[in-house]
Amino acid sequence: VLQAFGWLIGIPATLMNGFMILRNLAGLIKGENSSAVSLCIACLVTLIALGDFCVGLYLVCISVENVARREGFCKNEQDWKTSRSCEFYGVISTFGSELSVFAMTSLSVYRAFVMRRLDNAQRPKKKVPTATLR
Repeated sequence: VLQAFGWLIGIPATLMNGFMILRNLAGLIKGENSSAVSLCIACLVTLIALGDFCVGLYLVCISVENVARREGFCKNEQDWKTSRSCEFYGVISTFGSELSVFAMTSLSVYRAFVMRRLDNAQRPKKKVPTATLR
């Protein structure tokens, strides 16, 4: 069951996030994002897609390794743990997870900043009574 989830989540995540990255980069190159707000959001969404793409790629790679090493993993466990592919998959997994968390946090902070700015702009200005000396 766990092996099936690697394929069922990894392949669509890799394909769909790859599509989103290409689409957002094409939009950025064409200049479709006219305002600073839409440009910032497009960049952050692209970063989230890149992070999720890396995690999906990791799942696909681990699933391929699982099929290749199905019967002999226990015998060659130390070889696997010290292999270049294991190191590379670890880098992809860590980079993708950290990038997603960073981009989501940045998006949340940016959203809070924009909401605060909109809230301040919509509040009526309070008139403060002043006295003048003559």
